[in-house]
Amino acid sequence: MILQKKITTNNMARDT
Repeated sequence: MILQKKITTNNMARDT
């Protein structure tokens, strides 16, 4: 779960 959350955060930052 933590790993998935980290990936989601990374994806959001990359999309910015």
